[in-house]
Amino acid sequence: MSVLPLSQNKRRILYRNLMITALVLLALCAFASRFFDVPTHVPTLIIVIGIGVLSFLQFNALDEVAKQAHYVAWYWGGLIALAAVGVLTGAIAVSPNTFAGIESLMFAWFHKADSQTSFLIGLITAPTLLMFGFAGWWAVYWLRRR
Repeated sequence: MSVLPLSQNKRRILYRNLMITALVLLALCAFASRFFDVPTHVPTLIIVIGIGVLSFLQFNALDEVAKQAHYVAWYWGGLIALAAVGVLTGAIAVSPNTFAGIESLMFAWFHKADSQTSFLIGLITAPTLLMFGFAGWWAVYWLRRR
């Protein structure tokens, strides 16, 4: 006997709600680490691994049409986002001062910012663009099929 709901839709909703809760906990960890200097490396790692497991479970609970939408959205959205990362990288290579305004704004937000902070912000840029590309293409895919 399973503790999970038998309905595919109810399982998907359960997984989604658990992921949203985990993302809120992740934000709370980031807040506690930033403002109270609380070490949150281990809880953050556990939460991220949990989100990965939940996303795998939720994907397996999708029907074939929704899975196809995700495949197409990850391919085209990710491809467009990687092209954007390539353009940004080319702009920085041609003129290193291209993003000086963004860098000064970042230093104003993060008072303790240094070169490591700049590196981490750059490292986060690619996956963030990939998520935006996925979300945009997924919305287009579903709107075209409705």
